[in-house]
Parts: sequence; C-alpha cells; structure tokens
Amino acid sequence: MRSFYMVITDNRNSVLYQSGDPSGRFSFTPSYDGTISICMNDQIQGNRRNLPARAVRLNHIHGTTSSQFSEMARKEKLQPIATELRRIEEEVYAVKDEINFQKTREYTFRDTNESINAKCAWLPIIAVIAMGASTAAQIYYLRTFFQKKKLI
Repeated sequence: MRSFYMVITDNRNSVLYQSGDPSGRFSFTPSYDGTISICMNDQIQGNRRNLPARAVRLNHIHGTTSSQFSEMARKEKLQPIATELRRIEEEVYAVKDEINFQKTREYTFRDTNESINAKCAWLPIIAVIAMGASTAAQIYYLRTFFQKKKLI
C-alpha cells in the first residue's frame, strides 16, 4: 500500500495547506511575505516490487490568476470592465512590489560592493608596507652579516 502526504508551511511554521490526496489542484494565500516550505512524503508499506514509480509534478503559479478574477466577478456581480480594471490594478501592484523588491536588492548589493571596495583599497597599502618592512629587515641582516665578516 502506498500513501502520500503533503504539508505546506511558511517561515513561522504556520500550516498553509495539508493534504493526503496524491492528486488535484490547490491554492493558498499567505498572509505575509516569506519563505514557503513544501514537504512531500510518499510512504510504501508491504511488497515494494510491484508498485510503479510515482512522478511528482509541481507547477508554481505566482500572483493572481484569471480564474480567481472570474470567481470574484461572479461573487461580487461585477461587470466585465470592472473585472478587467481589478485585474489591471492587481498587475500594477505586482509590478510596483517587484520594483520595490529590486530597489531593495540594488541598495543591498551597492552597500556590499562599497564595503568590499573599501576593504580592497587597503590591500595595496598593506602590501607596500609589508614589502618595505621586508626590505628594511633584509638590509639590516645583510649589513650586520657583512660587518661580522669584516667586509664592510
């Protein structure tokens, strides 16, 4: 016998979806942004030789789909133009959120880049100081060596 179990949780360990059904479609809407974890468990009990392999296909659709708008239009008894305006409004919000996300990433990358550049700017200075110290040590060593040998 084969059993399938799936749990979808967010980063606060709140269960968003839970099912033992191995097939079907589902959707969920998290209440805030964050990491979504999907855990699938396929357990086989008894004779394992005769069971065929199971393929799992996961299609991820992000954002609002047209079927949700048609359901919303039926529930709220909206005209087609109002439904289209709501869909466009959702797309505008999605684009705005993506732009804000990209700005945040750009700020983070710029700060990281400036930090690394500031650290790398000291590397040639430290290398010159190390070479100068090495040169001074070699000159001191060679001078004392030749003075002991009475060549200078």
